[in-house]
Amino acid sequence: MAAINQMGEGQLPSVSELFSLNGKTAICTGGTGGLGLSMAIALAEAGADIVSIQLAKDPRAHLLEEGVKTCGRKLTVFEADVADSSDLRRCFAEIWKSGVVPDILLNCAGINRRSKVEDFKDEDIDAVRPLLLFIQIPPPRGG
Repeated sequence: MAAINQMGEGQLPSVSELFSLNGKTAICTGGTGGLGLSMAIALAEAGADIVSIQLAKDPRAHLLEEGVKTCGRKLTVFEADVADSSDLRRCFAEIWKSGVVPDILLNCAGINRRSKVEDFKDEDIDAVRPLLLFIQIPPPRGG
């Protein structure tokens, strides 16, 4: 949906015209839930193919599959627990071996601990922090 140009010169181009991701590939973690699902589908709407790293038997996997399919884009799924560094490294080795070359990395995997921030225990912080660090594994260069 294009917005009205504030300069009075008609409508602006659509978001898809301005920000096309055709031909791009996005690796997404947490793409089956909440914001991650919305953002992964938005990337697909903009033209990106989606590579999802998700838990085995994720009960919300069908939502991502349906959303990407509706956009006419390709979805490739790899299963891993991103909180487990060895499992994540194994998963990325599979991704590189399959020939995936990512253009975009969307990190949305997370653990939700509900309480006031000031009530967080060290264990709560330690459980959430590794997800942000582990997923910054760069792809191999030149082989």
